[in-house]
Amino acid sequence: MDESLPIDALIHLLPFLQAVALRLFGICSSQLLLVLKTTPAEYQRACELVKWRAFGGGAYPDAKDVSVAVGSGSWYPGGAAVAELPLSSKLDTAFRFVLETSSRCGDLLFGLTRCFETCGEEQLRKALASGYEFILGRELAPASIFYCGSDLSYYSQGDGTGSRIDCGPRPGIQADGRLVRVRNPGEWVEFNLSNGVVSARDFQGNVFEWRARLQPGEIWRPTIAWTGSKACVRILRRAVSSPGMHRSLNIEVLQS
Repeated sequence: MDESLPIDALIHLLPFLQAVALRLFGICSSQLLLVLKTTPAEYQRACELVKWRAFGGGAYPDAKDVSVAVGSGSWYPGGAAVAELPLSSKLDTAFRFVLETSSRCGDLLFGLTRCFETCGEEQLRKALASGYEFILGRELAPASIFYCGSDLSYYSQGDGTGSRIDCGPRPGIQADGRLVRVRNPGEWVEFNLSNGVVSARDFQGNVFEWRARLQPGEIWRPTIAWTGSKACVRILRRAVSSPGMHRSLNIEVLQS
């Protein structure tokens, strides 16, 4: 590809490629990587790509887009999906869930779950089979930090006892710190992690910070669960929004 296509032809080709194709071509072709860097919109799209890792309870991947997960529409078990984006207290990271289709029926639960310390694929499969209970922290489910929109935010310890209300870093319930429910295509909620602190911001500008923290040595992953919803949800890597924090879009991001 380095010698066969002129740069102006590549620029016209880029908008028609999926994000996963842009990343693969950017890794394999130094010329295309150079072209990507001169077309910020397409480079951003390639660097934002996050793939879904595992599904359960009826949820499944979109056949044409590795960044989109789809709910089964059932109320129970409803479905759950875990993304391929490791999170830890050592990394400042941000990711966004974006609604691709309407979700007027049922509920969506957005957040992150802790990876099992010695998690094999079979153990993960059995836990995910419980559907939305996976993010609620019941039975085989891991610890979680999440919210379900127009409601309080929650966490679970991963000990099978289920979820508990997280009132935030200040004593008492934060009446002004509730995130809204995403219902329409294009609406989103973005999670931000910095030094183990987890916060989220929704498309209306509401912000909530959890009291629960990521502890040193733990690995977590973005997670979504459905109950009674067939909504399609995209996950994107985002720039960290903490003051003074900036993320450069480089080849390391493309290769991750």
